[in-house]
Amino acid sequence: ESKYGAGVGPILHIFVENGEVDKIYNKLKGKHPHMKVYKRADIPKEWHLNNSDRTGDIFIAADNGWLLFGRNLKSKYKNPPKGMHGYDRFAPDMRASFYAIGPNFKQGLKIGPIENVEIYGIIAYLLGIKPAQYDGDLEHVKDIFAKP
Repeated sequence: ESKYGAGVGPILHIFVENGEVDKIYNKLKGKHPHMKVYKRADIPKEWHLNNSDRTGDIFIAADNGWLLFGRNLKSKYKNPPKGMHGYDRFAPDMRASFYAIGPNFKQGLKIGPIENVEIYGIIAYLLGIKPAQYDGDLEHVKDIFAKP
């Protein structure tokens, strides 16, 4: 539960206890043009959510700029939050600026977008430590580093 109440945000998880996943899914699918409804097995693989014990049997994702209300909470929030995490990280408007300055980086290099999951690998590389398993791959960003 957040300061905005339970079930408010760009994503919602529904954990079905009575085995009626298909019934609930069919009732929600197509209900609103700015939300996508998935059964756990059908969540896009690149979101890394379809094998998690923390992912609901049904997963609902709002389009960027939209919020979902899990209960009848909409009337309570005249000023919903201006920003939240949980939106589609692949959407162009979710990109952020990335600046890398220092002796370990090529000077004057301009690159295209990188995923935020690459930052962990970059930091581990700079510190000279082996990173734990993560969703990024240092091969995606190796060209930013100055040659030793």
